[in-house]
Amino acid sequence: MDNLKGEGRCLRVALDVTTIAAGQRDHARVVHGVLDELASNNEIDLSWFVTGLRARRTVASLVPEGIAPQPRPILGALAALVWSRTDLFGAERLLGEVDVVHGFGALVPPTRSAARVLTVTDAPGGSDDGRFESLWPQNRQLLRLVRHGGTLHVPTWAVADQIRADLKVGGDQVAVIPIGVTPPGPADDAQASSVIDPGRPFVLAEIDTWSVHEQLDAIAAFEELASGQTEIHLVMLGAGDDAGGEVATTLAASAWSSRIIRVASVGEQGRRALLGRARVVLHLAERDGLGFPVLDAMAAGTPVVAVRSAPMREVAEGAVLLAEAGDRDAIAVALNLAVTDEATRSVLVTAGQVRAAGHSWSQAAGSLLDLYRRLAAP
Repeated sequence: MDNLKGEGRCLRVALDVTTIAAGQRDHARVVHGVLDELASNNEIDLSWFVTGLRARRTVASLVPEGIAPQPRPILGALAALVWSRTDLFGAERLLGEVDVVHGFGALVPPTRSAARVLTVTDAPGGSDDGRFESLWPQNRQLLRLVRHGGTLHVPTWAVADQIRADLKVGGDQVAVIPIGVTPPGPADDAQASSVIDPGRPFVLAEIDTWSVHEQLDAIAAFEELASGQTEIHLVMLGAGDDAGGEVATTLAASAWSSRIIRVASVGEQGRRALLGRARVVLHLAERDGLGFPVLDAMAAGTPVVAVRSAPMREVAEGAVLLAEAGDRDAIAVALNLAVTDEATRSVLVTAGQVRAAGHSWSQAAGSLLDLYRRLAAP
């Protein structure tokens, strides 16, 4: 930062906020958390850009006041195609002179001299042939970024270790900065009540829409619980309708299908109401580098049962009950304990709230600002 002060100007940072308009909830929350904290910082000249004309119109009303948009619109599909393959039409040409360009979850435009940062929340998987770059286009984009000197921001050391191994990248190109958790905000009880009647006890499982095995594991664990708890229900949030699929077949055969509710989505305030009213939150995602559902539940004072993974141990071990992924018996035992044992519930609530309070957006944004300064220094 000293060299910038010597030039009499602030650090110039351009943030890609496209995920706010794209419906990518977890990445959008990271963007909002960073924007809200950095918007009033007088040491940084912050601007935003999006890829896509429609996204630009949508985002304009969602960005905090005082943060200017970059003046030139960027065509989303064309930009992604060009930037994933070449260094043409770099950031300075489209965004003006900046010191750092920061993207979230997708790709970062090439630059002439500005530093590049990409937030990656999960470690992308390799392929059966052992070639990391052969599986997903995003993997190739990550490789291109790090080979051209870019920096990856990740939320946990577990994700960092996996990415370093997959990309064979040095430690100085991977920055571990935990994300913050937003304190519980307004809740919409009416939205929650449209899902399940008030007063009914339930387990809330936030499900990856595309993960059939998560839904099947949740159903199997709940069936064990339901056999001894005559009032408990299961709400599977994010579980779309797979009409005629394996989940539908399993539900049709379940003796407890009348107590299993599948809902594709609710508004964020309705989700917060469900989190606060749930007896337990069940989180079965194996590849979750952020842990937002778990952090949100802990902040709301709701006990959590989750599958054991390196990121989850780092984020929540000691504050949630962990079971091996795919071990339905172990998940069922943990779920029964979290629902029925008041002493266990009390410990989980207290430990969870302490753990959630340690995830501050102020601290996360401050660490990102330190990273920007380091990268912008000569």
